[in-house]
Amino acid sequence: MIFQYYKYGTFETAIKKKTIRLSDITKSNDSAELTYIAQFIDPIFRKVYSSDTTKKLKKYDSNFFEYALDHELKDWFTEEHRYYTQYVSCFSGAPDMLSQWRGYGDDGKGVSIGFDEAELLSLNPEGSPVLDLKKVQYWQRSQKARVREAAENFLKQLKKIIDEADKLDSTVVDKDKYIKDKSVNCYHTTFYKLFQLGTYFKSPFFKEEKEIRLSLLQTKNGDDFNILLAHGAKFGEHGVNPGGRGQKFVDINFSSCDFNPFKLVTLGPKCEKTISDVENFLTNNGVTGCKIVASEGTYR
Repeated sequence: MIFQYYKYGTFETAIKKKTIRLSDITKSNDSAELTYIAQFIDPIFRKVYSSDTTKKLKKYDSNFFEYALDHELKDWFTEEHRYYTQYVSCFSGAPDMLSQWRGYGDDGKGVSIGFDEAELLSLNPEGSPVLDLKKVQYWQRSQKARVREAAENFLKQLKKIIDEADKLDSTVVDKDKYIKDKSVNCYHTTFYKLFQLGTYFKSPFFKEEKEIRLSLLQTKNGDDFNILLAHGAKFGEHGVNPGGRGQKFVDINFSSCDFNPFKLVTLGPKCEKTISDVENFLTNNGVTGCKIVASEGTYR
């Protein structure tokens, strides 16, 4: 089970509307969202490329590699050029954590809600998943290893393109142009994967949050929220969160869903509502089968 912390009023809204909200990750409280991974991409890709000792890469224009790497980094990891918006909903692996109450649960006056990971992923349309759910990675050693793996896979693809070019008739085909043209798509697919990977990379500074993220990738200039989700769920209200950083959002609406997503409610250590109060509120709003407990914390 994974857990999301709410102010009590926001909790009431979520229950009444039967929703989970996903918001533009770049407008969160971490200014390095998505761009954090870029600090590893540039040096690791250059090192993997330059340390390759095979003769094959000598047939590839190193100046084009430098240009394309810089171009892709700018396109994917600077806001003014970025084509995609990554919507996320953030969860914790702990239902009753002091730092989460302080940061997201109205200093303990709110509640946390528990959700089932498998159920959330089961919302994906069969054969065409749009939602992803993963734990955030905080340790730089593992983060760098994932980027290095991407760089090595990129190099394998590049060598395959060079092999293909070697088999072509140079009197008919410009091999250098063929390699460059083919490699452009290779850069794009690699950086697309790195961009999605970057959704789950954060500084070790945030490690105590033990965060898990539900994410949805959309094109920046043409969000498509008409996608039909499974189990009767759907994308509902969307727009810009009032106030703050102009953060775009979209809600997953469970009103017609064939299962209840709300599995556990934990009352914060300073929540003024009783278990009975919340039980009645849930029942009155058609939410059944949800366990309600009080925080074990003595924070006040």
